[in-house]
Amino acid sequence: MKRFSRWLTGGPRDAADPAARRGLLLTTVLASAGLGANGLSSACYGPEKAFLALGDHPELGPILALAAVATLAVLALAYTQIIELFPSGGGNYKIVSQLLGPRMGMIAGAALLVDYMLTIAVSLASGTDALFSLFPSGAQAHKLAVEAGLILLLITLNIRGVSAAIRFLLPIIIGFLLSHAILIVYGIASSTHSVSAAAAHTATGAYRLSQAIGWPLVAAFLLRAYSLGGSSFTGIEAIANNVNLLAWPRYRRGKTTLMTVALTLGFIAGGILLLYTLTGVRPVHGQTLNAVAFGAIIGRLPVGPFARGSILLIVLALEGAILFVAANSILIFAPSLLSTMATDSWLPHGFSHLSSGLVRKNAVLFVGGCALTILVATRGELGLLVVLYSINVFLSLALAKASAAIGGPAARRFARGPCGWLWPAPGLRSRQRYFS
Repeated sequence: MKRFSRWLTGGPRDAADPAARRGLLLTTVLASAGLGANGLSSACYGPEKAFLALGDHPELGPILALAAVATLAVLALAYTQIIELFPSGGGNYKIVSQLLGPRMGMIAGAALLVDYMLTIAVSLASGTDALFSLFPSGAQAHKLAVEAGLILLLITLNIRGVSAAIRFLLPIIIGFLLSHAILIVYGIASSTHSVSAAAAHTATGAYRLSQAIGWPLVAAFLLRAYSLGGSSFTGIEAIANNVNLLAWPRYRRGKTTLMTVALTLGFIAGGILLLYTLTGVRPVHGQTLNAVAFGAIIGRLPVGPFARGSILLIVLALEGAILFVAANSILIFAPSLLSTMATDSWLPHGFSHLSSGLVRKNAVLFVGGCALTILVATRGELGLLVVLYSINVFLSLALAKASAAIGGPAARRFARGPCGWLWPAPGLRSRQRYFS
């Protein structure tokens, strides 16, 4: 049993060995794959929820696509600012605690912690939905058992260490990006309706709807659809929150990783929303909208039926797998949040302890166990999980940005820098460099 346990966890590491400590830090590629997978995976379910909310007005999909790209650009700039202000990491919990006080920080940290647990549940529920789209409807009864088994596998991988888990899953991320980028470009290029014609159709549809119900109700209708797809904009905050996991130089590496993930997510989420409109997809029982849209695009390929079926199978398998990688990313940085809150005595101090493998084993087991409990309690109901997930992540984000704007006595230590960005005062900047 001891030998099996050592094989399972990877064995002990020497904390005094510099090579062992460097092996725990992430390069730009590993950070984009590990920390950015949570954001990239939201393109698998966020655009679908937004598009379904349009109901009988799918021609308005391009408006949501533009809104998604614009929102991600704003969030990327906002989180770049957070990296500048807090280059040692710590995320929204640390930001709010320093600028608005420890109790408000506790609220932000609690919202972020619940969001992390829900993210694992949402990612695995959405991933299994994508995979089970390929199977007969009778197979749906086994979906919850598969999700529970995947959570147990994730816990095992992360007990072995961060880098080991990311390297194991890196081919999935590369395959996901390549397959979706090719399908989006080919789908738009081969569509019977050009992008300019789709834009004209969108403007006409919006005008006709406004004539029927008025512009205020049209705006409310679009805002509802936009908010239901709000999960498309979550996940990139993980990079700003966990700069301390990156290899040196952390600020430059964190900024590069953040912009790369945000631009990639904007392209995929906006492209999928545009594809929904161009292909005229409609909901099909037992299948995701991505499965329907990609099936229509792959059906145009000049290959045989067997090849088309194989390509669709690979694409949907990669969608399910990227959501599995996204769930894994939570178990990378959630232990860091638990450790920080435990150090501040909001949580038991055992969450800040390292195991013999230099992993916060208690935190990994706790977050994974809570995600499993949530998944079983909701029976993997994706609609309910996505709403709860969006509420918590945007509560934490709103508190972080409000603290930068009105942050009380601590905020006065910041001075205006070039281009109007908030910039740490020299004394604070030197202390941040020391602690990072």
